[in-house]
This record gives sequence, C-alpha cells and structure tokens, in this order.
Amino acid sequence: MKLDVVMLAAGMVIGCGRPAGAAEGFTQTYPLGAAGIVAVTNSQANSSWTVAAVMWQYRSASTGTVTVSRVSQGVSVLLGWRTHSNRTSIVWIPEGVYAFGCGEALVVGSTETNGVLQVVRRGE
Repeated sequence: MKLDVVMLAAGMVIGCGRPAGAAEGFTQTYPLGAAGIVAVTNSQANSSWTVAAVMWQYRSASTGTVTVSRVSQGVSVLLGWRTHSNRTSIVWIPEGVYAFGCGEALVVGSTETNGVLQVVRRGE
C-alpha cells in the first residue's frame, strides 16, 4: 500500500478528538543521518505500543522514496511506501493498528537524508 503524501501545516496537532480512555501518545524525533534509516525497537518485556503517525521533514525540497516496515522475529513486512518529488514534508498515518511487542521494530527509511523523522506512538 502506498503512503499518502500530505503537506504538514504549521502547528499541526495529532490526537485531537481522541476517544475517552485512549492511551496518551509520545513523540520522538530522529535525524535521518547518512543512511536515512531509523529503527525504533520495543525493548520493554511487558508493554507494547502502536504507531499513530510517521513524519518526515526535509530542510529543502526533496525527491526520493520513503518506506515504513515492521520487523518481527527477523521478518520484515513493508507497511507503506511513497515516491515523492519536490516535497519538504511527508506524513504517514497507518490504515490499521500495528502493535509492536517486545523485540519488534518499526524501521523507517528515506532516500533523502537532509532532515529529521518524527515518530508518534501510543502506549497500550
């Protein structure tokens, strides 16, 4: 399935209007670095989290490909991808609920490395 490309609006808030009892989210920002790959691994034995959104922000307009995968027990499953042209930001919001248990990893890639990646997660 392809990722939907959405231009980020200044001050965009994720999680507005969430149902009562929904778990609070937490956000982490990572530099894309030379390889353009970021892996976020759940190392907590008794907890899991789900992905609410993945956001790429480039310092200048970029052209390339972004990917989102899940790695569990050494098996990688592509959750989404998108080829983009002349974009400064991209957002991926999962179509389903992907829970990550202990030892499972969210692996996010970008062929362009001139920016940062933000991962929004919810604890369960």
